Amino acid sequence: MNFIITIFNETIFKPILNFLLVIVDFIPGNDLWIGIILVTIIIRLFLYPLSYKALKSQRELTKLQPEIKKIQKENKDDKQKQSMAVMALYKEKGINPFAGCLPFIIQIPVIIGMYRVFLVELRGGDALQGLIYPFVTVSDNINASFFNIGVITEIGPLSLVFGILAGFAQFVLSKLTLAQKDKTGLPVRTKSKKSGAPDFQNMMGKQMTYVLPFVTIFIAQSFPAGLALYWFVTTLFSIGQQYVINKSVG
Repeated sequence: MNFIITIFNETIFKPILNFLLVIVDFIPGNDLWIGIILVTIIIRLFLYPLSYKALKSQRELTKLQPEIKKIQKENKDDKQKQSMAVMALYKEKGINPFAGCLPFIIQIPVIIGMYRVFLVELRGGDALQGLIYPFVTVSDNINASFFNIGVITEIGPLSLVFGILAGFAQFVLSKLTLAQKDKTGLPVRTKSKKSGAPDFQNMMGKQMTYVLPFVTIFIAQSFPAGLALYWFVTTLFSIGQQYVINKSVG
């Protein structure tokens, strides 16, 4: 466990902390909230090629659903043959079915690292001892206030405000994600055309469109405002990215 914590600190937490401090030091007024926005954008730009590839793969998978369902129907009594045929289809089309998980998996340690930065380390100078790189200058005048409305490193009303914004952004992102099914000729339905039985996959997709925003608000409002702001900005970036995918991939 100590080894894992050490790896996490050296590869995720300390780089994020020091990078944020460097950015804040260059910002006139040393505003922490501006630094958070800039760091979030830079992180997402760094991950953009991987995220773009993953979202493109997801869209291609959606387009393959009719062929996959046909394979499943033809091999409904032989699960092994069914799986092999589906994997062969993925290989033929050059699609990695697991690629879509990578951006989410990568974001988890980044969010944990940001959480520690805001909740623990930016609340006091003593906590920074041993964590700052020798070439990094820590400003003595870091401004943690957000327009005198609240403190970005604390949990409070500002957390709820950014949480609500993040929830709304999540709703827009979910709508864009569902919209890509319409463009591929796979409309979202709540019932199967043939049997009239509920289409649970599509029902779940529609339900999550409305449930996830509230989950986002509930979680974000319990975080320091800076982390809720990060969540909002990174979701906005995802909206732009999804829009590009929907426009560029037919």
